[in-house]
Amino acid sequence: GGFMFSSQALYRDLCSIDLPSLGLEFKLPMFCLMGTHDQQTPIDLAESYFENIKAPYKEVIRFDGCHHFVHMNRPEEFLGALISKVLPRVFKSSISKPCFTAASKLSV
Repeated sequence: GGFMFSSQALYRDLCSIDLPSLGLEFKLPMFCLMGTHDQQTPIDLAESYFENIKAPYKEVIRFDGCHHFVHMNRPEEFLGALISKVLPRVFKSSISKPCFTAASKLSV
């Protein structure tokens, strides 16, 4: 299906991407939400890259024992991390109140 098509079409580009060359300085909070057993993106490699990022706030959020698709394998924990860790930083770094109000309707 779609996953196989995308994998075949994008594999070479994904393998040749040089993320640091795209920039390491960000003006907004940066988060890395990762499974500790990710086969596609080894966590040691991701954390090494993330250490070099400069941002007003940055945090690696690890999901122990989880693989690449954290949002599908552990949706409740993933949503919980978004609400408890990411959302407060988004509000804190905003110049004015963000338009996003759906969080007030979510319960975890």
